[in-house]
Amino acid sequence: MYNLNLTSDEEPQTWVFSHGYDFYIDFFVWVLEVDGLQVPPFDRHPEGDRSLRSHGMTPQSWQLWLTKTLQHLHYGRLLLNYRQIGRQNFQPRIKQFALDAAKNNNLDPTVVEAKLERHFARQEEAQQKVLAAARQIYGDATPPDVQRDKPPSVWEGEPAVAERLRELWSEFQLITQQRKSHWDWFVNRKSEDYEPKTRQEGGERTLWARLQPYHPNLSTLKIYLIAYPQSVEYLAPPISLLLSASPESRTRQLFDERVVQATARLAQINQA
Repeated sequence: MYNLNLTSDEEPQTWVFSHGYDFYIDFFVWVLEVDGLQVPPFDRHPEGDRSLRSHGMTPQSWQLWLTKTLQHLHYGRLLLNYRQIGRQNFQPRIKQFALDAAKNNNLDPTVVEAKLERHFARQEEAQQKVLAAARQIYGDATPPDVQRDKPPSVWEGEPAVAERLRELWSEFQLITQQRKSHWDWFVNRKSEDYEPKTRQEGGERTLWARLQPYHPNLSTLKIYLIAYPQSVEYLAPPISLLLSASPESRTRQLFDERVVQATARLAQINQA
């Protein structure tokens, strides 16, 4: 969500981040728990049935599978959407809304319109950078559609592993709601934490504001919430974090601190 700051002298911000429980990505963690394969920092679960390792899955091949899937879910999905539906121009509608708001708040419409044009220009520049990165990855090829074909389809290693992953995916559908419930405590936090505002009501800094120093090294930030039973932050450069729902950090303050610290490390990797 963008905050246009119509009543402020600050320029509109286009940097955003997202979070939420993602059952596609949680599946990657769950199969480690089932098999017992340990991939740091996911190395605090007990031994499992070894059904993936016995067919050839290794920590390295698991990481490659995850990396490819994250890539397809972000860059691939953006490119698929762009090719399928093209550019939808919402600017006239946003502009009219802003000008109506300016009139209702006795603001100078020419100032508001100029601010919007600068905002649209930066937004277009950011979008073109992302699309350029996607085209560099895929060229003229059609990206895999993970949402349609599911994560097992991304596996590029031993066919026996792919077959076992398809079996596990069917089993996983039965427990996704149970695993998602680990994050039920989180759903009521204020949406303003994720908007480009500096302060919440009462003067506390928003999470968006705390992440602002890292914007130059992160085009965006994708936070995938997972149900691993231990406190884990998994960095997946350039833009992704996997965070577990650890019981000891079920407060907004502790969660935010984990996000900020993990984001700082991710930005440092991107800067290197």
